[in-house]
Amino acid sequence: MIAKNLYNGADFALPPTFGTISAMNTAEEKAAQRESMRAKRGSIAADVRKNYEAALEDRLLNLPALKHAKCIAVYYPTGSEARFVSNREKLFLFDQRPTIAFPLVRSETNMSFFSFDMNDDWSILETPREIVTNLDPARHVPPENIDLMLVPGIAFDRHGNRLGQGGGFYDRFLPYLSADSMTIGIAFDEQVVDEVPHEATDCRVDYIVTPTRVITAEK
Repeated sequence: MIAKNLYNGADFALPPTFGTISAMNTAEEKAAQRESMRAKRGSIAADVRKNYEAALEDRLLNLPALKHAKCIAVYYPTGSEARFVSNREKLFLFDQRPTIAFPLVRSETNMSFFSFDMNDDWSILETPREIVTNLDPARHVPPENIDLMLVPGIAFDRHGNRLGQGGGFYDRFLPYLSADSMTIGIAFDEQVVDEVPHEATDCRVDYIVTPTRVITAEK
C-alpha cells in the first residue's frame, strides 16, 4: 500500500440510521445544496469546462501518489460531472500499469468495484445507477486492495466533507477501504464551498483536486 501522502465484490451492509430532527434538517439542507450546486455545475459554459478539464487532468495525472498506486478506483463521469481524463488510455500509461477499477451498483443499497482494461467494452459504465448482476467475479476488486480512489461529488468543503448524489453508495463503501488508502475528491473550483451539511455516517475525503489547486482536508 502507498503512504497516505499525496506527494510522496462483496456487498456491504447498510449502517444504522437514526431518525432525529437534526438528521431531518440536515437532509433538507443537503437537498437544497444539491439542487443549487447541480445548477451551478451545469451552468459552466462548454468552452470554460473544456479548459477546466484540461487543467484538472494535468494536475491530477502529475500527482506522484497517482503514479505510484497499484490499484486505482475511479468513476465514469456522467452528466455535468468533471471529466478528469480526455481519453481512457491515459489511465493505463503509468509505469506500474495499475489496476483500474470502476464502481457498479450491485443492489439497491450497495456497490462494488470491478477492474476494466483499456480495450474492454465500457458501455456498462454509462448507466452507473443501474443494478448489474452478470459480472465476472474474477474482476471484483476488494476494497482493501484499493490504494487510491477518485471520488465524485456535487460539492466539497475544506474539511473534506462531500455532498454526493444522495444514494449513500460511497458513504457505505468508503469505511471498508484500508487505513492506508487515499481518497481524492474531484471537482471544479465552483464546487468547493464553505460548508457541506453532513452527518456522522458521511465519509470525508483526504484531498480535493480542482483545476487550480490541491486541497488537503482539514480534519
